Amino acid sequence: AIFVVGDSFVAGTGIKNYKDCFSNILQKKLGEDYVVINIAKLGWATEDEYDAILSYPKKPDIIMLSYNRTDILGSAIKMGVVINEWIDLPPTPGIIKYLSNTSYFFNYCYFRLYRFYKSRYIGQIYSDYFLSYLSNEMIWQDHKRSLLNIINYAKNQNVELIVLVFPALNTRRAIES
Repeated sequence: AIFVVGDSFVAGTGIKNYKDCFSNILQKKLGEDYVVINIAKLGWATEDEYDAILSYPKKPDIIMLSYNRTDILGSAIKMGVVINEWIDLPPTPGIIKYLSNTSYFFNYCYFRLYRFYKSRYIGQIYSDYFLSYLSNEMIWQDHKRSLLNIINYAKNQNVELIVLVFPALNTRRAIES
């Protein structure tokens, strides 16, 4: 069995047809000789993914771990970081806030236009947000422990571990790194 483990990337968030999830495409390409099991949920952190691997009733032969910068959020939350501080973009004064809160159509149009004109700014804030967690020693150590749990499980169970890293390609800093 091949476990494809992760969060929204693996779960297929934003994909209209579940058959287009990369785990389903992998299953189709590998054929009936393999069983590909999608173990994912929107918003999972690395620790959640590890717990899901342990609680699955079958032992995998291969674990494909999807990794992206948001996986550190579980450790950040555990360390008491408030994670909704960046969500308040854009600033919504007076009537705009009222319309945004009472009209789905207005809210959708306003934020789509704002993101169109300020996408670089929003991307940079989002990127800086996660970089601050990576540079926080306590958060990083906890997150590293979660990653090592998966690595050690794979080693101890003689399971091949493949890590798929989804980079943040929406900001200049991520591309230059």
